[in-house]
Amino acid sequence: MSLPLSRFNESNVGARSRVLLVDDHRKVLDAVSAMLADDFDVVGAATDGRQAVEIAPRVQPDVIVLDVDMPGMDGFQTFRELQRVGSSTPVVFLSMHDADDVINEAFRCGGRGYVLKSRVGRDLVSALHHVLLGSAFVPSLSCLLDQAIGGGHAMQVQIVKPFAEFGNAAGKLAGRGRRWDCLG
Repeated sequence: MSLPLSRFNESNVGARSRVLLVDDHRKVLDAVSAMLADDFDVVGAATDGRQAVEIAPRVQPDVIVLDVDMPGMDGFQTFRELQRVGSSTPVVFLSMHDADDVINEAFRCGGRGYVLKSRVGRDLVSALHHVLLGSAFVPSLSCLLDQAIGGGHAMQVQIVKPFAEFGNAAGKLAGRGRRWDCLG
């Protein structure tokens, strides 16, 4: 069942990128939809993985924001099912989990971005823009390094925030809440 959120306006497609939101919490869908309204066309919302798989081909989003933890099919299973039915739409995972193994799984299964729910207001719009431009969006340097090492190929890295912000201690570089782009 698709949710009829009043912010969705299929006639206002224009040049703005189309986003499908998938989260099992209606309040999250409403808040994220409102937050994205100035920059994107939110063309649909689903409260579980099955709905997402049904809705995606109809609304043809440019990017999907997909919650990791959902009843029934979780976000990773939903993403794999979307791929199985032919979707090549990039996915930005949204989650409260900041554990490296969960984040790494998001990228292993083909996700292009991962945003922590605690940082959604600061990071989601930027993550979507980066993913739509072909970059990856990761929440920490340690996750970026895991992807580079685990991927077995060279990566060009652009640090989005000025390096000076991280201070002199090398340990701070692996801290949470920093944004990096993988450009290749």
